[in-house]
Amino acid sequence: MKFHLIYDSSNTSNFQGNKVSGLLQSACATHNIECVLHDVQQLDLFQLPALGHTDLLYRAAIAGKAVEAQRRMISSECTSFHADWEMVFNGESSSYFLHAAHELPAIPSFSGIPQTENEILQCVEQLGPFPLIVKVTGNSLGVGVMRVDSIESLRSVLDYLKSLKVDVLIRKYIDHDYYVRAIVVGDQVVASHAAYAMSGDFRTNTGDDTHQKREARVLTPEQQVMVVESVRVLGVETGGVDLLFDTDDNPFIAEVNFPNNFSVTQGVTGIDIASKMVQYLMKKAQTKLD
Repeated sequence: MKFHLIYDSSNTSNFQGNKVSGLLQSACATHNIECVLHDVQQLDLFQLPALGHTDLLYRAAIAGKAVEAQRRMISSECTSFHADWEMVFNGESSSYFLHAAHELPAIPSFSGIPQTENEILQCVEQLGPFPLIVKVTGNSLGVGVMRVDSIESLRSVLDYLKSLKVDVLIRKYIDHDYYVRAIVVGDQVVASHAAYAMSGDFRTNTGDDTHQKREARVLTPEQQVMVVESVRVLGVETGGVDLLFDTDDNPFIAEVNFPNNFSVTQGVTGIDIASKMVQYLMKKAQTKLD
């Protein structure tokens, strides 16, 4: 078998950078499987290999070229973390609406920028009271997440974001001191850790490895079932689920990340998540071969 890893060597941050690709390469070596690297910085989209029954495929990068490479390489024969390989050709829908439809505890949200004053007022009525969260999607580590405390501030922020032509979520504010990142592989939460807000910042996912308090955290069995379902309803078999816990310790799904930076959770917990991912795909491929 061969593990084909699509990654981005130019991204040296924790998120989908060298840490994730390095952990997966080490896991492949541990399990005596060849790791074939596909760096988006050097890829020729017209010279990609045709993958067969003994090939495993994982995209660790989020760049547009990485997504396109995955679409060109994937087939019904190779094995990936997609429940249905053809799903990679569909546009990504907002996970909030799927989670809400499945009655999972999603944070109440409004997708997009309200176009009229009446829409703004209705949005505030449904998601309020203030403060509200305005999130520019597509970023990581808390970048693009803003807290607005008044209708005046909301109007001003939305006017500016309109000019940038970005995708936006307006969300109910969940007062919380920490969030939990839970890593799902298959039908299990294989590891999870809690990260606490730093003094002077309402965000708990700012990515400061030096000062942010992080600790291993085991979710309750009921919470683990919910987290696994939050990944599965999106049509994938692995993901990093971010849960915000309010002051009554009730969990809310903030987002599901696929791919995700599992290196932080692996470092905090000491659990070899990369090996669990490689083993899962190996077993899935062997089942298809049998």
